[in-house]
Amino acid sequence: SATKTNVGHDLNQMVLSFNKFSITVRYRVLLLFLPSLHNGIITNVSHGFTGWNRHTSPAAYTYSSSLKFADSSIRSTMKDTPPESALDTNQAPPIAKLVPATPESLTQCAVRLAQNSLVSFPTETVYGLGANALSEHAIRKIFAAKRRPLTDPLIVHVLDVTDALQLWDTTTSKSSSDTDTAEDVLRALTSTFWPGPLTIVSRALPSVPPIVMAGTGYVACRSPCHPIARTLIQESGVPIAAPSANRFGHVSPTSAKHVYDDLRGEDVWIV
Repeated sequence: SATKTNVGHDLNQMVLSFNKFSITVRYRVLLLFLPSLHNGIITNVSHGFTGWNRHTSPAAYTYSSSLKFADSSIRSTMKDTPPESALDTNQAPPIAKLVPATPESLTQCAVRLAQNSLVSFPTETVYGLGANALSEHAIRKIFAAKRRPLTDPLIVHVLDVTDALQLWDTTTSKSSSDTDTAEDVLRALTSTFWPGPLTIVSRALPSVPPIVMAGTGYVACRSPCHPIARTLIQESGVPIAAPSANRFGHVSPTSAKHVYDDLRGEDVWIV
């Protein structure tokens, strides 16, 4: 009877863990696909996804792959993530470069970003792997370095709402009053929560490369409050797309050493 009791307890724990996983998945799906609010504006807290991505990456990839996209050019270029055995670059000579957070070094990093190369930098949440958000060539370097499927869109980092409005399309409503309301909502959200970890998703202007948005037509923006991140955005003169600086499915890094350990074989400067 003792054995049966222990087995029953273990099964209950397994069911409880599975239920927690299911709730977590549904919660993320709900955040991503809430009905449109004021002309298609959806919000989420970016660091709220971190725990889900850490522990459920296989499900994340399976789920993302089932999405339907309006942009056939993005859909036609999607490829599966290579097997884990193909991702290990620790045997190769290191290419990544650790750089100090001095004014001179940050200026060099900003130039590198403007020239469509990769720079990893700290934010108030985790380390990001940054590239020029307006360059498809630069964005593809992020996906290649992370081994990230093209079905996963990226968050674009900007200084303020003025920069974000260069990416968001608030002029697609049928009436001018709707347009005014959309921009008013965006300004109200950003004035209250930016800079900070709030990500706001809204319809994108044509200048935003479809690869950044996974072909959805909606771009996610946030304004980080970390001084290094803000310096790089300002000095580079470009919005910076930056997912977490780790291999897809790995734990999000919180230090330069974490980034180097995971991406040492990639052409990236790490602040």
